[in-house]
Amino acid sequence: MADRFPNELWLKALGYAPNDALTNIALTSHRFCDLSRPHIFAEFEFHPYAIGSAGVLLPTPRLVKKAAERLKFWLSDAIAPFVRVCNVTPVASKASKISTSDQPYILLDAFFQGIRAFTGLRALTTNEVHFTQTGLSNLGLLPNLHTLRIEEYKVGLGHAIDFDSLKFGNLRCLQIPAKPSLRNSLDHSRWIPLLSADKVCELELALNPPNGLDIDQIPSFPCTEKLSIYLPLSMAPQNLRILSKFPSLRDLSMRDMDRGDEAMHWDGSGLQQLVHSELPSLLNKYTGLFQTLPLVLPLPNLTDLTIEVCSPLDFLQTLRGMRAPKITSLTVAFMYLNSAVFEELCTIFSAVTRVKIRVVDAEGASENWDVDGFDPTDFDWKVPAILETFVSSLPASMKQLAVHWDMDFEFIDELPPFREFADAIMKKHRGLNALWLGIYGFTLRSLKSKGKIAAKEDLVGEHDPHDVVKRIANDFKSSWEILGGQF
Repeated sequence: MADRFPNELWLKALGYAPNDALTNIALTSHRFCDLSRPHIFAEFEFHPYAIGSAGVLLPTPRLVKKAAERLKFWLSDAIAPFVRVCNVTPVASKASKISTSDQPYILLDAFFQGIRAFTGLRALTTNEVHFTQTGLSNLGLLPNLHTLRIEEYKVGLGHAIDFDSLKFGNLRCLQIPAKPSLRNSLDHSRWIPLLSADKVCELELALNPPNGLDIDQIPSFPCTEKLSIYLPLSMAPQNLRILSKFPSLRDLSMRDMDRGDEAMHWDGSGLQQLVHSELPSLLNKYTGLFQTLPLVLPLPNLTDLTIEVCSPLDFLQTLRGMRAPKITSLTVAFMYLNSAVFEELCTIFSAVTRVKIRVVDAEGASENWDVDGFDPTDFDWKVPAILETFVSSLPASMKQLAVHWDMDFEFIDELPPFREFADAIMKKHRGLNALWLGIYGFTLRSLKSKGKIAAKEDLVGEHDPHDVVKRIANDFKSSWEILGGQF
């Protein structure tokens, strides 16, 4: 039977098997050994050094030799062609297993010199990698490398890079995420000329001097559909002119470089200077600050909206008098949530089919926001009142609802009767097919299928509160997949 099963189908099926199972399957026969190899060796993790206060540190000579032998194995003709994904990061430093060296890049250089053997490599992620001319030159020669993500990079000590001699013509996705504390030694703008603009589908870049981009020097990217940009708020109006360079843009994420109170209190000044005709008319997904909503909501194809942490009063004030009947998916993080806020939210976004709300830990918020009647010591955050609102006034269009009270302390009173409310919500609103409710140490998921309601809840045990709370928080981040899947 197995002999009559085509290899193509076996390859597809084996792609869903965990690595331990693949290793066992490979031992059964020569045929399955060959079929398993493309999956077993598809991803390569490499750690060329550690980063300490003294700079680049190497493992002990014995461990360096062992790492070099492992690298040689992966770069061999029998293995290298199977590698599709590669991640290069420093190893966590342990004082007993690291040492200084007059050749700190011995492993990294060996990797860069041999990387051309990874002819099937599609995606490379690097973190705290010290690039060299040889390394970047060889990356540019990889025929199938289409995704490159670079985090916290530098030029190798004693090295110089001639960007004019480089080319990354095959890249379709370049990601250079930025952090406020980061001061990269490589100018982001030097990477743009290395790309074939008519091939790039996704970009993630910083617009922050001195390592930001000169917008006037950026070519048009006619095929790019996804753009993530990091920028200081004070320069938002002039930097957002970059959007005119992406006529096919469908997914835009705009992140604040400062990530502080400035983002909360910025009044959106200067955005009115932008010309709407320069904005991407095809945009259907936006992630960013609430202050930019008057700019993006009028776009004709926008249906998916994600807004970062904000005061709901400021959020609603910004949208006063506006309606957004085209928005079908809304994700937002509020400092607090009450019935009035939720009802107004549903009035503005009247056609929404799925809503995900994270209520962040607002202890002390009364010092920063003028919130009538809000008491940060009232740890129940009026949860029962909100649940009653869900029972009485969910929009008829609502199909999926997820709400997480993201406090970092235990609920001091008895938990609200989530299960009772969830059953009432699901029964009353026939169009609602998925509900996710969570609070510190507790989560409830309820699904409706063919008129039947199935629910599952998890409660923190006495011995594992931290692990469970962490899992629940991660659970919420991917709640759309959870809501649409099985328990």
